[in-house]
Amino acid sequence: MSHLVASEEPANPINTEQLSRFRAFVKAMPARRLRSQLSGVFLGADIISTPATGAALYGSIPAQPRQPMRPVVTLHARVLQTRRVDALQTVGYGGAWRSGRATRVATIALGYADG
Repeated sequence: MSHLVASEEPANPINTEQLSRFRAFVKAMPARRLRSQLSGVFLGADIISTPATGAALYGSIPAQPRQPMRPVVTLHARVLQTRRVDALQTVGYGGAWRSGRATRVATIALGYADG
């Protein structure tokens, strides 16, 4: 199983490179019947071996004009608090997001320990 790192960008050459490496790996393996390119489901039949939608099953729809998915579930959560964040401050576990400018962020009642 593999996950394309740039599936949201169909023309990105890394998709072709990753697919080529994946196919070479599958060919070298003794059991070649099951294989999948999860995030490539919207890039065409030549990309995927076993259709799977990956994160799209949970509502993460790729920003592609030709994607056929429609939301079937809506997620709602209560805002617990808001904070002002200065430019270049980090937010989230491990400082995963950095503000580009002064902004406001919200903590919602969803996730680990409702935050």
